[in-house]
Amino acid sequence: MTLFQRPPVITEPPRNITVPPGGTGRFDCTARAATTPQITITKKDQTTVPDLNNFKDANGNGLSQTTINSITINNVDLPNEGWYTCQAVNKYGYVRQDAYLHIKDLCEGVVCPGERICKGNYDEGEGHTCECPQFCDYTELIVPDYVCSNYCEEHFNECAMKTDACNNDKFAIEVLNSGRCGYVEQPEILQAEEEYGVKDMIPGETLFLECHANGFPEPNIVWYRGTDVVGSGNELSLTVNEEDAGEYICEAVNCMRSKVRFVVNCMRSKVRFVVNCMRSKVRFVSTVCDLKSEILELQRGWLVNRNGGKIVPKNHPNKKIIVEGRRNNFTLEFDGAILTLSAVLNKRPYEFDPNQMLEDKLVVHWDGYVSVQIQTPQNTRTCGMCGDNDANPDNDMKTRRRGLTNDPVEFGDSWKIDPRGRCEETNDPRTPEEVCGDQYEEARTECERIFNIPKFQNCRDNGGHDTTAWIESCIYDHCEGLMQQEQLPPKCIVAGAYATRCGHDFWDREYPFPTRTEQVKGWEAEAGCPTADERFQPVLDTGCPQPTLEEELAGNFK
Repeated sequence: MTLFQRPPVITEPPRNITVPPGGTGRFDCTARAATTPQITITKKDQTTVPDLNNFKDANGNGLSQTTINSITINNVDLPNEGWYTCQAVNKYGYVRQDAYLHIKDLCEGVVCPGERICKGNYDEGEGHTCECPQFCDYTELIVPDYVCSNYCEEHFNECAMKTDACNNDKFAIEVLNSGRCGYVEQPEILQAEEEYGVKDMIPGETLFLECHANGFPEPNIVWYRGTDVVGSGNELSLTVNEEDAGEYICEAVNCMRSKVRFVVNCMRSKVRFVVNCMRSKVRFVSTVCDLKSEILELQRGWLVNRNGGKIVPKNHPNKKIIVEGRRNNFTLEFDGAILTLSAVLNKRPYEFDPNQMLEDKLVVHWDGYVSVQIQTPQNTRTCGMCGDNDANPDNDMKTRRRGLTNDPVEFGDSWKIDPRGRCEETNDPRTPEEVCGDQYEEARTECERIFNIPKFQNCRDNGGHDTTAWIESCIYDHCEGLMQQEQLPPKCIVAGAYATRCGHDFWDREYPFPTRTEQVKGWEAEAGCPTADERFQPVLDTGCPQPTLEEELAGNFK
């Protein structure tokens, strides 16, 4: 075989690509040989060995001949995913190179702020960015047509206004008037919030609210229930039903904004919140995660509130939902029973392998009903009902004003958000014996049985999660009877919180890395408690109404 009588050489092999469902994928392949090589690109399992004895190719001129071939796959779907093979052949032999087509929507579950839209980084095969759309042709940006926005700012034209608002996170931008901004006097709403406070109403009754404001130009009045517009003008009157419960906002708008909140209670049965990091009892309907001013509220039924907009994890089980923020991104994942919120706080090199990066994370587990657990690295400080995470449990009961107390009532009340004083007075703490009375021994026996089931024994004995405090909480809740006794038995809610602690990563101040005991899946059967499927609808019913997946995708729910 002479120097030129050799098989082809693939000089530019195809590379792995990631394409969204319905997109277009393309593989390119370049080969070189003394005699012109023939190139095919096919699915790997459909690539055949060429018959070189009967192979005919074009005669070369003794110099290097190059062939380029491509394959384009339109409207890709999962059946197109897999390995593809570039095969270059001449009469002296053949060579192959493989590449993978990965079908994945890199923007699935991503919630971008404001008008920004998600763009997947398909060239890299992973990740995404939230980018502002093009609101108009670039030539229109330089056409002078001044407008004054509701942020009291002048812009060259409306397109320039929208572009600036998106790039600088100015939400709900709109044109206040054509031309330049004139003299503006900020609206002042004449009613005070205390004039209405909280209204407890029965379906069929008429809700009447009134709102007046001064300002220049004369303010317009808009009424909202949450983020939904429900009326305009000085008066709001409607016949209410259960879905009308919520927070009503009167907004006076000219160039600035001034709001007053009229709240109509969403009437629900009262429950107690099992606080896993302390022993005091508090009443609870949601938990708020505030991380560097990025705020998410985890509500009953696993609903998530972000700046008035709603995210519905129950419609996307076992899928990660990325919520983008200015400083931190949050990840939400619902497994059918527990909603887990996580956020990366910091990345640092692993001391034994500097090339490996470790992530410090905030992790919150929320059962959608009454139990929340927070996990943070040792160097992350917290505040509120779960203490300050400084490795000193003796100073965890700090009030909102940072004073130290041993009184659980004073501590809990200091963190209560109740500007209009509508919450009930907190009762003095009582022991399980005082709560249960004659039922104490029966309740203790039942709770000890539950927390001694085989599924919990390893967590207690090897995982280091002592059950003493949990048994006391179980006894207390079993006798207090503030939860739904049949569908969501209080003793089982406490046991479920313990199972959450056992089944997830747990930090101990003695070790630098989180540990996890063996899985406790199936604990309900041993304890005689409702399963996750049986708890799903009752927990969902404790919260405000949620849309189906179809309603959510239609964009009619906020």
